[in-house]
Amino acid sequence: MIDSASKTMRNQAVVDTKNGADYRAAGTRRYQSWLMVCLVLTSILPMWFSLGDHPFFGRSDGRYAAVSRGMADGGSLLVPHLMGEPHLTKPPLTYWLQAGAMHLLGDNEFAARLPSAIASSLTLLMLGWVGMRIGGARVGVSAMATLAMMPLFIVISRTTTTDALLSFFWFATLVSGFIAVRSRSAWAVIALWGAVALGLLTKGPVAWIPVVLLIIWLSLGRCWDDLRRLRPGYGLILSALPLLAWAAAVWWHYPEAASRWYRETIGRMGGAGVKHAQPIWYFIPVFIAGLFPATAMMSLPGINLPWRTIRQRLRQASDDSLWAIAVVVPFVVFSIISGKLATYILPLCAPLALLNALMLERWLNGGTDKDQPAHKLPEVVNTLFVCSVLIAAALTGIMVYYRIEVMYRVVPLAMLLTIAAFGLKWVWKRRPQLRGPAMAAFFVCYTAMICGALELEDSLLAPSSNRQMVEFIHEELGHDKVQLVMFGIGDQSLAFYSDDVVDAESPEHLLDMANNPPTDFLVVADPDDWARLQPDYEELFNAFEVWREWDRHWLGKPWWLMRLREPVADQDRLASMASHTPVTAPATP
Repeated sequence: MIDSASKTMRNQAVVDTKNGADYRAAGTRRYQSWLMVCLVLTSILPMWFSLGDHPFFGRSDGRYAAVSRGMADGGSLLVPHLMGEPHLTKPPLTYWLQAGAMHLLGDNEFAARLPSAIASSLTLLMLGWVGMRIGGARVGVSAMATLAMMPLFIVISRTTTTDALLSFFWFATLVSGFIAVRSRSAWAVIALWGAVALGLLTKGPVAWIPVVLLIIWLSLGRCWDDLRRLRPGYGLILSALPLLAWAAAVWWHYPEAASRWYRETIGRMGGAGVKHAQPIWYFIPVFIAGLFPATAMMSLPGINLPWRTIRQRLRQASDDSLWAIAVVVPFVVFSIISGKLATYILPLCAPLALLNALMLERWLNGGTDKDQPAHKLPEVVNTLFVCSVLIAAALTGIMVYYRIEVMYRVVPLAMLLTIAAFGLKWVWKRRPQLRGPAMAAFFVCYTAMICGALELEDSLLAPSSNRQMVEFIHEELGHDKVQLVMFGIGDQSLAFYSDDVVDAESPEHLLDMANNPPTDFLVVADPDDWARLQPDYEELFNAFEVWREWDRHWLGKPWWLMRLREPVADQDRLASMASHTPVTAPATP
């Protein structure tokens, strides 16, 4: 009887132990799930933090917002306009989305940037989803965290340009093609060509590049059946129909649009009329700095990845080979093309983040491959440690030196990032089981530092913005019925903040306005371009006086706000001035 009681007690103890273990395991799973959710939300935070708090800056950001505002205020939905003239450099989808947001939320910076922020957030979520399918939940979250730390991705996700939308449709094309091949899903094929069609409506033929990348991937792996499953013949034709329909309607109203589109596509690739000509190595520093920290942790052929392994993975059409092709091929192509902008390589961010997450998973699992030096993993911890300390020190130094108002909120964040970097370095070798939580804590601190840097951006740029300048002009004149004329100014955000803005494309244009001036008439001029008027247009040059000098602080040299002394009404002088060799102001893109 005693033995029976002892046996019962032992069995109960075993059951209690098992139940306790199950309870602890369930608690661990809940903890990991909540941690993943927190990291996902943290990844998305920089896209939305103070999104509408800072004004537009630069040529492109304000130009897209001004065009979309014109649509939202009753302008043509078919033909985008800027300052009263057709603006046909890009297809209309970006303008439509921004105009729709402004129609719902008002003419403000938040509404104009909303489509880009949504597109970037969807890119992050899609990256996390495909990362989970390939390597598990930790790979998905690591990929999202890596992408959310890339400076190029953060900056472009908060602007009004086409790049964030194009990057989303680009990556959606790659992911849909990948899923169509791996799961043989017909819906994935439909999603692929739907993404291509929307990409074409966003930025034109460049949206076909991810299709080419899929073809290269499957061709190198000799996966001909999978390639046929994507229906490239039908897809290329059907995906182009929405863009062709819009182009035909525009051409019907404006036949000159065809020559403009030719210059923007074929002409640029051939080097004719290139607006942003750069050397072939231009994208190397942009890639290294803009896609940090992933670029500091890459697996490089011949260094930590054997060429034989690369050839084998390409022939097998492996998962990682697609994302490697999606990084290397566009980088080479864009480097060869004469015209270059830093934003062109934005679509490389998500594939590189996924490759980085697959590599980082081996780090978190303790993989070192000591027996195969050629497979040695890239350095991670020391890279993050050194760079984080340098970033925190640089931001702190800038704020302390210039005594910026937000210093007392941002400096503690810089100190917190430094502490997190030290903690990550300490944990990595001494507490391997805490590597995951340490990386998560570091990422949260890094994101907080990014948000602090965005607040610093607001403090630095807002006082010298065009919004502030327009408000100053209206306050000084006592009303808002003033026409602003840009001369030699490329920042077209003025057209967003003022209802009456004209771009004087030449001295003759400005001369005509000076001869027939509106009631209130101010010229916003670049001092250097204005000085070049004097030799051939001295009468026009002397007809204006500097009313105010607008200090642009961090944005560059001041602008002159100029008022007309008296109309240039002498017809003999007008004819004499018009006979001189024209001096054209710099054309705005």
